[in-house]
Amino acid sequence: MNGLDFTTTRTYLDTFRFGALFIDVLGWSNPTGVRTLSLRIEGESFTLTPIAQLAGIVVFEVSSPTGVLPNAKLRAAIHREAAKFFYE
Repeated sequence: MNGLDFTTTRTYLDTFRFGALFIDVLGWSNPTGVRTLSLRIEGESFTLTPIAQLAGIVVFEVSSPTGVLPNAKLRAAIHREAAKFFYE
């Protein structure tokens, strides 16, 4: 088994290509049958876009119209709300 190529991984992370990182580098699959979620939490809108899937686990990219990263409390609230739709 080959190890993780840290240079390639860093490039994907630095360029915010998370979907490609999971699929091209980590070997996950494109998500199938998973819809994009729109959530409104604490007065803010968030879009959860599925970017990769493996063995029932789905990875979402979370974005907001403002582009601001949510704080830890808001991230936890987003996680709790998403877990209502996807257990893993």
